[in-house]
Amino acid sequence: MVEQVGHGIWVVRAGAIVANSYILDAGPGHAVLVDAGMDGEAIQDALTSLDRVPVAICCTHGHFDHVGSARFFVERYAIPAYLPRLDLRVAKTGNGLLMLMRRRDRITLPNFELVDDGFTLHVGGSPLRYHHTPGHTPGSSMLSWCGALFTGDTLYSRGMGLARRPNEDLDGIRTSIQRMWPMIVKHQIHPGHGPSGEGAVIVVQNTALRTFLETPC
Repeated sequence: MVEQVGHGIWVVRAGAIVANSYILDAGPGHAVLVDAGMDGEAIQDALTSLDRVPVAICCTHGHFDHVGSARFFVERYAIPAYLPRLDLRVAKTGNGLLMLMRRRDRITLPNFELVDDGFTLHVGGSPLRYHHTPGHTPGSSMLSWCGALFTGDTLYSRGMGLARRPNEDLDGIRTSIQRMWPMIVKHQIHPGHGPSGEGAVIVVQNTALRTFLETPC
């Protein structure tokens, strides 16, 4: 099921581990995906319902629930899939993590185009830009586009979500959020899990986030 969550932005919430994949308006008949969750068929159904084909995939970070169907679209449409350079190793450990979680799902990765902080892709005439926000993973990034901020697993509209996993750098998450704060309060927030929301509202109402930012590790 696809839901419009902003001007030219739709979300698909799907996968064995439910994650958000976003469809961005890239001009008539075209789209860019931000994150490609594990259910490629559900994302494809959403694209079909919107009468669009993807021209690129931009992943916020390398965890399996955000890159799991990237190869499905790369092979089907011969499009690039962009991944933060520092998260290639994270992506390659996806199946090991799935095994540790006792899940039967497995992923196969495409040949990613590796990107760094500041990488920009023009989508529908407007820049979609990577902002390096390490902590959740070494390469975790937020992506800004047309007043929207796609925050992956670094920032949620409610609570701290998955920001308590082993091997996370909590100080890094805190520093990244604080550095992005001026953008967060001025943008619509579209996280990797859970609902979207206005940044100015989230920073007031998300008490778990504020407590996290104010509490030393």
